[in-house]
Amino acid sequence: METNCVVVFNPVAGQGKGEQGERDLDEVCRALACKFASKVTVVRTQPGVSVEALMDGKLDEDVGVVIASGGDGTLSEVAAWMPRDRVLGLVPRGTANAFAAALGVPMLLTDSNYIRHAVDLMGSPDGVRTVDTATCQLLHGESKSHRMVLLGGVGLEADTVNKADRDLKDKFGVMVR
Repeated sequence: METNCVVVFNPVAGQGKGEQGERDLDEVCRALACKFASKVTVVRTQPGVSVEALMDGKLDEDVGVVIASGGDGTLSEVAAWMPRDRVLGLVPRGTANAFAAALGVPMLLTDSNYIRHAVDLMGSPDGVRTVDTATCQLLHGESKSHRMVLLGGVGLEADTVNKADRDLKDKFGVMVR
């Protein structure tokens, strides 16, 4: 399978920041080019800018795979935005990576080959999965629907996740919730 890919890359996800994040991104692009991508376009997430806004004009007909490279938040935002006729790939680089863990996607940050393993899994028959999604109809303010792949939370749980401090997540990992 040869296709064009777009990588939605979160440069501050998990432990891979700064130079390590750039090395991770280079490895993702190299692994994709070796495995199945004829062209790789990188879109970096930005605080306060939605994936929908970042992806404006980037999803041509020749793009078959969109890859979320970050944590559960990056994956959730990409999946919520993504058209259903495309394949979603995942290179987990976040703090918890709950969705990737549930799917058995390699993510050991102590394993320098985890990115290549995740990309290899994407290109294999064993790595392609159909997952259920839920749609939440948001009725507060502007009425719109939101697709979810991981979880939906309200009240204290949602408030806690939204207020998770990046510096505390870096220091204490999944304990910050």
